[in-house]
Amino acid sequence: MTNEKKVKTSNSMKKEVYTIQNRIDLIIELDNKILSILKSIKDKKWDSIKDSRMLFIRYISEMNSNTIFQLSFQAESHSKLTDKDWIKSRLPHLTKQIDGLGDINTYSENRHNNISSHLFDNLIINYFSEFETRIRSIVRNLQDVKHLQKKDGSFLIGNEPFTWIYRGLLESYLEFEEKDYEVIKMFSAIRNTIHNSGIFFSPDNKNKVIEYKGVTYEFEYGKPVNFLTAEFKKDILIDLLEVFSKVISHEKIINVEYIKDPLADVTFE
Repeated sequence: MTNEKKVKTSNSMKKEVYTIQNRIDLIIELDNKILSILKSIKDKKWDSIKDSRMLFIRYISEMNSNTIFQLSFQAESHSKLTDKDWIKSRLPHLTKQIDGLGDINTYSENRHNNISSHLFDNLIINYFSEFETRIRSIVRNLQDVKHLQKKDGSFLIGNEPFTWIYRGLLESYLEFEEKDYEVIKMFSAIRNTIHNSGIFFSPDNKNKVIEYKGVTYEFEYGKPVNFLTAEFKKDILIDLLEVFSKVISHEKIINVEYIKDPLADVTFE
């Protein structure tokens, strides 16, 4: 049965007005989700420094805090962006450009919004990078997750394209339903757009259709993705955390005493 609700990209983009406090509130909501995951595994004695499951939670929490600090510093320096002399003292090579600005207040507001937006987009990319790293770690440690692309019964070693990694673990090994991890497909498409200045470019030069939470999203090749509001981005981050929570709470994973992380044997001086 096809979904009644459909969303399609187009060349029309609507500017989103979102304050730094709005973005901080979204990140706090994300961090509360991390805390709830920690509570769900509080009786587990996993190594918080070397176990991949704990490192994911630890690093995501640190990224949340770091982004809040960065956004807070950005808010405090906002007024400075209207001071041409202050900007030129720090960026002397842009003196001629700064002097040539028309409305410094408009410049300040645009620069302020761009910086805070980039900080939030960097958080999105880092979430997915951490998620992929830890899912690969789990597969490497299990050593018995079947490679669905191969028909010889061979197992994944953790270095394959991520599509086969997450499908092997979630679809085959843990027997999740597709709706349990559909956010990963959406996340992959969104990360694609962030890497391409908001424009969707697929490897095969074709459009991509994704079913997500009862809605059909069509990513048109070469067009900007105009439905990525800050609220939507927050929702997919929470859904990604929910997938990770389901993975590490599964009986096949939660009872594994130790899942070694790639950083386990690295010494930082």
